[in-house]
Amino acid sequence: GALDPIELRLHDGVQQLIRGDGDGNRGPASLTLRFREFVTDLSGREPEPFRRRGSNERELTLPELFAYPHTDVPIRFAGVHAELHARLVRSLSILVLPFLALPLSLGRRRAQRSYGFIIGITVLIGYNQLIKTTEGIVDDGKMSAWIGLWLPFAIFTAGSLIAFFRTAWKVPEPNRGRRFDRVVEAIQHVFRGQGKAEAGS
Repeated sequence: GALDPIELRLHDGVQQLIRGDGDGNRGPASLTLRFREFVTDLSGREPEPFRRRGSNERELTLPELFAYPHTDVPIRFAGVHAELHARLVRSLSILVLPFLALPLSLGRRRAQRSYGFIIGITVLIGYNQLIKTTEGIVDDGKMSAWIGLWLPFAIFTAGSLIAFFRTAWKVPEPNRGRRFDRVVEAIQHVFRGQGKAEAGS
């Protein structure tokens, strides 16, 4: 209405609070707060407190997720179940990354180029997207976490370990990968020919 206070809405700003000398607070003399969105009605009233943490499974810590069956937190069990298993899978996947990175980082001795970096990025992006997708399916209760999350993790771990031990114990073949090099060179030749044709026209 006409008597309602004016509402001020700020975006992507910095608020700096400086306490006076007479304040009896033991906190810091100044406080800087960065915010994405800040809304005030210029009435000088205290801001409303944030809601309590824990209304969403993503806000719970790992011990809280483990202790969920013994608490009265109003969250769906399927959501907590999927969040717990997804966090464990992502945490354990970090321990597997060195076994995948080492064989992909070793280039072929007599090859013109190494594709390990591209292969590694592709594998990690695909693996991450697969975990996100199956986590949502587990969250909906349509799939078991052992199939949707732990099975991809087992395949990822087994593939990384196989690649690692093959690199450690097997002598690389000099001619390995030359066919792939020829395919890449043919594709590059086609694109270069198209670029020259467009430039000439």
